Amino acid sequence: MTIKRSYPLLLLLAIAFNTTAQSKLYNQALQDSLVKFYNTNNYQQWYKLGSDEWKKTHSLNDVTGWLSWMHSQTGDLQSVTLVSDTGKFQLIRWNGAVKTTAFMFQPLSLTMFNDFYFAAFKEPLSVAELKEVYSDNPLKTSLDSAINTVASKFMIYNKPPALSLGVVVNGVMHVYNYGSLKKGEHILPTVNTYYEIGSIIKTFTGRLLAKAVVDKKVSLDDDVRKYLHGSYVNLQYQNHPIRLKDLASYTSALPAYQILRPFDESTPLTAAAFFKTYTIDSFLTDIGRVKLDTIPGTRYTYSTGGFNLLAYVLSNVYHKPFPELIQQYIAKPLSMKQTKSFLSVTDKKNFPEGYNGQGVLQPDITGPLDTLDLLYSTVHDMLLYLKNNMEVNNPVIALSHRQFSDAPNNEAGLGWFLYKTPLGNAIGKGGNSVHMSCRAWAIPEKKAGMICFTNNNQMDWGDFVDDIMKVIVKN
Repeated sequence: MTIKRSYPLLLLLAIAFNTTAQSKLYNQALQDSLVKFYNTNNYQQWYKLGSDEWKKTHSLNDVTGWLSWMHSQTGDLQSVTLVSDTGKFQLIRWNGAVKTTAFMFQPLSLTMFNDFYFAAFKEPLSVAELKEVYSDNPLKTSLDSAINTVASKFMIYNKPPALSLGVVVNGVMHVYNYGSLKKGEHILPTVNTYYEIGSIIKTFTGRLLAKAVVDKKVSLDDDVRKYLHGSYVNLQYQNHPIRLKDLASYTSALPAYQILRPFDESTPLTAAAFFKTYTIDSFLTDIGRVKLDTIPGTRYTYSTGGFNLLAYVLSNVYHKPFPELIQQYIAKPLSMKQTKSFLSVTDKKNFPEGYNGQGVLQPDITGPLDTLDLLYSTVHDMLLYLKNNMEVNNPVIALSHRQFSDAPNNEAGLGWFLYKTPLGNAIGKGGNSVHMSCRAWAIPEKKAGMICFTNNNQMDWGDFVDDIMKVIVKN
């Protein structure tokens, strides 16, 4: 595939500094001190530069926690640049080793600040920055150009190694690839690049549950223990059992973990060693030891263990391994030929290296439990899946999109999270693995959706997804 550089002409944002007294308070020496304290984790010294008034409403512990988290997102700062000054807040570009962010700074004097906060940095790219962006985007249509504007900013400001993006616009699929599958080289992803879909598999599990309901094999209100071998007297609270719909709507009351026992996860290598010997029987043993602390169906808890249990239940209902259910009822009917639970030796040639947020290559972490929650796919196949999820007259689709949890900010159907947005009612789900990160999002009524993958396992997709959805709904 020919690598094409993106060279659209963009006007640089004119920087007009105010002539007010406030704008004269920008002090590079103060910024340099903040950078030094930030990069050396010396947040106590940072705190001391705040005004007495600011300290009344900001504790040292809170500020330390906030800055520590931001540091994990940006990495060490490499440079800071004043972009604009409103006379109240200064917009300063923080170029981190991992991510670029907007530092909104309110100085009180040349040596002290009165407030600060962080925001997404969305200023236009310079011509030089645009030249750094490698892509197969053909830039032939207005959609191509609009996508490129958003994707190029994402590549420069968030610094993922590679980005594969697929969009559905009025039923038509488009795929765009950016960056490199290997750090330090220019190896674009292709239509055949495999990615782990991470927790997006939960929407597959929810869909299979919806099918089992439509097929009258189960009821959403069924006690999960009806489909387990053994009593599992612990899977209830005050005589309220975990129901199938509780598992699928993130309200099972099971702990918010995949593995329900302590293990050495201090490094990816120790975690990999544990997973190689952790079997489904081990998982069921741990399920039998769980103690619930609330009535199932009443509180949001993101439990991967709960979805693994649901996948196991469905395999019992249909008397088939869970990977076979995905193939029989989802992948094959939708012609998702590159959606698999396991990759062959040939397939692995199209599976990219994965990195963590600091750019460190990550090992494989696989094991027996993967049969309940691991799935590989491509952007093209996932677009087929999203298109199918826009067929709201399909009873299985309609049921999987019905709201079963009204937990504030975590409203959910069966596997999908549900959102009310200015663009319309949306379904969405993200996923992460040790190798990569992804996000699926769609507004079925608009026949618009997107899927994105990167081979970085710590990615914040929020603003990127919002910006892409604005583009494709408009088009």
